[in-house]
Amino acid sequence: MRALFFEQRFGVLLDIKEPYNFTHYDAIDPHADLVVAISQSGKSASTLEAMRKVQASGKSVFALTSDPQSPIGCASDGVLDINTGIESVGFVTRGFSATVAQPVADSADHCS
Repeated sequence: MRALFFEQRFGVLLDIKEPYNFTHYDAIDPHADLVVAISQSGKSASTLEAMRKVQASGKSVFALTSDPQSPIGCASDGVLDINTGIESVGFVTRGFSATVAQPVADSADHCS
């Protein structure tokens, strides 16, 4: 659903990958213009490993995280703070919502 929304809204093709499987089993699409890594904490080891694979191929990685100074934020070629802070409850849902909403809100600012 998120991919379809972004494809329709921004006119780009998306291919959503789980980082562990991408790192160990998938090839990097030579036609990809940009890879976006998403980690609410910015500390996901599997996401960081996937980023390194992409960057080793010469492609850029942009990060969406709530901690721009995290390992993922610092390793990325660009970072967008999704502004969720740390969730202290058992179910973390703000990160998912912010990951979808923040880029849309930012694009609205740039389009107006």
